[in-house]
Amino acid sequence: MPALKDLSIIIDYPRSSEIDLPLEAFTGASHVTTLNLTPICHLTLPHPWPLTNLTIDCGQDNGACYSPCIGTILACKNTLRTCTILSEFGRMLALQHSPREPTKFPCLETLDLRQAAMDFCELIACPNLRSLRLSAWTLPESVRPFEALHVMLKTSSDCKTLRSLTLEGLPYERGQDFTACMQRLPNLIALTLKNDDGEELLLG
Repeated sequence: MPALKDLSIIIDYPRSSEIDLPLEAFTGASHVTTLNLTPICHLTLPHPWPLTNLTIDCGQDNGACYSPCIGTILACKNTLRTCTILSEFGRMLALQHSPREPTKFPCLETLDLRQAAMDFCELIACPNLRSLRLSAWTLPESVRPFEALHVMLKTSSDCKTLRSLTLEGLPYERGQDFTACMQRLPNLIALTLKNDDGEELLLG
């Protein structure tokens, strides 16, 4: 399949974390730029694909988390432009699979991280990011999304090209955390805040 560019794989199986994708079947597909996986645990590409768009959706599957995919995601650092990751579980496991230094994604412009996948902020530097969405409706108390965002801003030269930011369901009990992050983003054009009911918070 040398002409293949878009690949989507959706698995409906109670224990999808036990499944290894037969991606070796796509060895000849060297031009894949868009990859969508729902859900997946083990991911090893047959060879480096020039991925520009990547979506990993672990959703409500109790056995799946995005952490085993981290190495593959980081391998796309030089080409990836859009990345969406949803993972209900696996925060601590993800950190165990993390590199010591943030990996730079020079081309990444759009990043959408949901639930436990928000800790991916701590693993990357994306100085040319233009749009960021963080969604955390059901995070445990141990997860501190603003700390993760602060880490990414620090390693990404404050994301000076960031124009659009959406924060959904994040805890605002500590207003100073939110304020500290916002003060590092003077170039924002669009800011959306949503509370636990999914309703937008209007800022006067």
